[in-house]
Amino acid sequence: MNGRIFKVENGAMEEVVISDPTLLDWVDSAFPFGINGLVVYEEGKLIASNSGAGTIVHVDLVTGEATNVEIIEGDVGGADGLLFSKGRLYLITGTAIDVLE
Repeated sequence: MNGRIFKVENGAMEEVVISDPTLLDWVDSAFPFGINGLVVYEEGKLIASNSGAGTIVHVDLVTGEATNVEIIEGDVGGADGLLFSKGRLYLITGTAIDVLE
């Protein structure tokens, strides 16, 4: 809950890959979790769900930049996990699976 993503190798945290307030945006939320799901979709890039803020965050691991992804339709609050397959992003919550294209 500190707005950081770590590189883990052989079960040990090696380094902070990114530290950005976009990853921490969970204050005053019903879901005080911050980043709660990660998926690599391209070399050096990942998508993260910020459960508390109800946002999807694009993270560039090369530049260290984190930006919110515009969601056209639907609610992404409480997303527990992510899967990226065939150009689609699947969000998994405790009650449903939603698809973002």
